[in-house]
Amino acid sequence: MFKECLVQRIEVPTGEQKRRRYTAEEKSRFVALSMQPGYSVSLVARQYEITHSLLFKGKRLMNDGG
Repeated sequence: MFKECLVQRIEVPTGEQKRRRYTAEEKSRFVALSMQPGYSVSLVARQYEITHSLLFKGKRLMNDGG
């Protein structure tokens, strides 16, 4: 009498998700790791689920002495 129905889960972003805040020490550690042999900005960004722009900005600041 009833047909079996498959239900998929659908997630709708609501904009209520808070941004992750990183301490200066965390940012410094991510940037230093991305500069190690065998690592890259893309690899570290994927590994820690952060944006690559955070790492590029940090590298630029380190090179400028900031």
